[in-house]
Amino acid sequence: MTRPQGKYSIHNIFQGNISHRLLTYLSRTAIDYVIIIFVVCVVLLALNHLPMLTEPLVALKRIVILALPASMGVVVVDSFGKE
Repeated sequence: MTRPQGKYSIHNIFQGNISHRLLTYLSRTAIDYVIIIFVVCVVLLALNHLPMLTEPLVALKRIVILALPASMGVVVVDSFGKE
């Protein structure tokens, strides 16, 4: 059975001791997602592809579609500093 990439990277960051550092794990994950969503919004605004006032559903879909692959990259990069 294979492990998801995010869980594997987080497992390496905390040396398999996630249960004792649950608050740190959750806060790092939340901060990562907030930064990702902020950066995606800034990029979409700069490209003029974020119609928040005219089509909010389209804007939300674009944010989610771009933020999901970026979040995978952030987890991997976040694990580089801990090894």
